[in-house]
Amino acid sequence: MDAVSANARHRIDVHHHVLPPHFVSSLNGLNIPWTGGPDVPRWSHGLARETMEMAGIAAAVASVSPGVYWCGDTLLAVSLARSCNEFLAELVRDDPHHFGGFATGGALNVQADIEDADRVGQGADG
Repeated sequence: MDAVSANARHRIDVHHHVLPPHFVSSLNGLNIPWTGGPDVPRWSHGLARETMEMAGIAAAVASVSPGVYWCGDTLLAVSLARSCNEFLAELVRDDPHHFGGFATGGALNVQADIEDADRVGQGADG
């Protein structure tokens, strides 16, 4: 048996952050230190699955971090939320046995948030 016991292979990570490339690019374009200083880590499906396997995590519920509301720009927030939620929905649709997703809200636009939550939730339904 490897370093992770058989019992640990049933863990579910409910705090799994994803960083879609377009999200990182958009925030970097704002020219603000949105990470507090450290380099932005790269996220990929393959690296996430490898890390999950090493840690004995069977499934993860993903969310975008650190959020989408920047500089008081509600339109940008809604746009980022929509694109990030589409990324999450695709992840869930492509690998429903290992990933679920928490939709990201677009800052004060309740209707857009409801639509995006539905979209992410339907990712597993195809």
